[in-house]
Amino acid sequence: MKRPSCGCAGKVYEYAKNGLPPRLLRSPRRTGVGGWTRAEPGPDRLKECILQLRKENDPEYRELLTEPSFLEDLAILIDCNAIGFEVVDKSLGSVIAYCWSLWEPTVVELRKLRRESLTFKEFENLAIEIGKANRPTVPMDAAETKIIWEGFRL
Repeated sequence: MKRPSCGCAGKVYEYAKNGLPPRLLRSPRRTGVGGWTRAEPGPDRLKECILQLRKENDPEYRELLTEPSFLEDLAILIDCNAIGFEVVDKSLGSVIAYCWSLWEPTVVELRKLRRESLTFKEFENLAIEIGKANRPTVPMDAAETKIIWEGFRL
């Protein structure tokens, strides 16, 4: 599968846009615009897919979590001075912020389900830091505490 130019992993991007593929639908009932979900394409649809895969303990759930896990690890490497922020900002920059804007609703829900407020917290902090360093390229709220989802990138 060709990786989309948005920078997010291809499978994550496709789930956020199209919902679960038919091969993963456990129920023959197709109720909404994305297979079983009524969520609009984007962060909410990704959240619905991830939560459904988690509920079913599907291996795809763990595979999809490799993206935020990698970005979490990258943020920790920066914090430990194993790699410089400038290097990461230059190589990935706003891609990390964009990925966070796609993953944020999912992560917020996972934090509640796991009763763990630090789930992917370093990824979030890195995305915010990159957003601040790349204004106005990265859309943020006025307080610069939240990255705003602006739709799929081509």
